Amino acid sequence: MSEGRGFVDNTGRPTAFDSPGYPMALTGTIRLVGDPTIANALVQMGAAAAICALVSWLGGQLYGVRVGRCAALLAALYPNHVAYVSLFLSEPVFTALVIAALALLLASLRDGGAAVAASGIALGFASLARPTMQLFPVFVLPWLRWQGRSWRSAASRVVLLVGFGALGVLPWLVRNRVAFGEWTLSAAGGQNFWAGNYPGAFGGYVWPSWVDAAIFDGAEYSSSEAYRQGLRAIAAAPLLAVVRGAAKLSFFFGPETDGVMWNLKGIRGGASDLATVALVGAANLVYGVTVVLALLAVCARWRSPAFTSLVIIVTAYLGLVSMVFVSDPRYHFPLVPLAAVLAAEGFVNVLPVLRDGLGSGSSQARVQLRSWLLLSLLFGVLVVGNLVVKYCEISALGAR
Repeated sequence: MSEGRGFVDNTGRPTAFDSPGYPMALTGTIRLVGDPTIANALVQMGAAAAICALVSWLGGQLYGVRVGRCAALLAALYPNHVAYVSLFLSEPVFTALVIAALALLLASLRDGGAAVAASGIALGFASLARPTMQLFPVFVLPWLRWQGRSWRSAASRVVLLVGFGALGVLPWLVRNRVAFGEWTLSAAGGQNFWAGNYPGAFGGYVWPSWVDAAIFDGAEYSSSEAYRQGLRAIAAAPLLAVVRGAAKLSFFFGPETDGVMWNLKGIRGGASDLATVALVGAANLVYGVTVVLALLAVCARWRSPAFTSLVIIVTAYLGLVSMVFVSDPRYHFPLVPLAAVLAAEGFVNVLPVLRDGLGSGSSQARVQLRSWLLLSLLFGVLVVGNLVVKYCEISALGAR
């Protein structure tokens, strides 16, 4: 793209297999600075800075300046967030756009249609970075009802959201329709669906070569055939598909190793075992503490029901997408900034109140503590369960 040849594959032919959003951002920066590695670092740092600014604004607006600053600091120092800056991945750009869209959705409860329209445009751009959010407006409808909107008001806002979201992706859809005869954002969805549901699949981002061979004929690839084969596999063993869905959910919430490990693999000569264990351990310690503190704030959701319920809706949506397609721990990355806001609120405001309530024998505090422990236990089960599933996957398929 930076050479003016368009969005093409490695043979030089136009393609719609992957999403164009992150390459578009990278292309403009490469033209400015020349070096792709420096350009990527600038794009990723820009996205990371935007995420921190949005987190600071959200925390400040919802819970006060102190929470906003703590949340932004956590997001800025979050190990996997730091690790992604040096990697050629779409997650930071995608996450910045998703958080912007969600912040605008929250603002729309007060500001009305203009904020909904702006949120739709941000969602459209996010779908160009990763097509994951295409169906998210469907989940916005129950969220708006949760906030007390009438069915008519909620439906009209969702229509507005979808309409302005379509504006963001329309040029790309038209390009793919003209070039390939299909209205599609990314053809990779079929491969991910088949790879996540083929007979014997574990649901993670590793699969044997015959899985790709079944849907690729040389350089040709049929997305519709990939979906058909995935559906046939599910129909042939529906109970196994349900079990596999639970395994995929464990991948979604699984330990964070991708950012740190991919950086360590790039070190000439490799990293020592001690350094690897220390860095991966630190990343996952911060991940665990952040999620557990965020769950504490969720248990006290009456402090900001609109935000907490939106986080629950987004988590449910992204988790469901992972259960349907293929799953990976990096797919929960868009939730990390939201968790940072809730974790800061949990640590700064909720934890002291809970401690005082337990000290005074408050029954409400005891209920909140039990709810917090139950949710934390569920999260722990998913994390440990992923280690078991990952071990079985590596044993059966090997690491790739």
